[in-house]
Amino acid sequence: MKSPREILLARHAAATPQLDALRRGAVNSLDRPCSKRRLRWWENLWRELVVPCRPVWVGVGVAWVAILSLQMATRSGPSETTARVTPVPSDLAAQVLAQQRLLSELLSNALPQNPAPMPKNGPPSGWWRPSPGREVRVATV
Repeated sequence: MKSPREILLARHAAATPQLDALRRGAVNSLDRPCSKRRLRWWENLWRELVVPCRPVWVGVGVAWVAILSLQMATRSGPSETTARVTPVPSDLAAQVLAQQRLLSELLSNALPQNPAPMPKNGPPSGWWRPSPGREVRVATV
């Protein structure tokens, strides 16, 4: 008994020469040299980056249009809080001077009055020296 494949091949055997001629014509058309010119760098960039991503560029454009339209719709004149200027108190300079005096008084009380002098031949042997890359933290009051 013949298989379905053999039956179909026997039925369509007459079409084989026509298909071969069609195949030869397609291959001959491919053998012709293409006369393509070389693309410039910006044309190549356009074809590789912009053309394949058209939906993405359309989405970016729509987003910018939406942002600009929302910005234009919500724009208003200067508000009352930004237009109003607060007056500077006349005794501001006196307040700053008083604050500086208080700060110097507090710092003078926190620091020792007569620190021990450093020996002329360098720090004492028990003196701790920070190595490079080690953090030194100084406690301030």
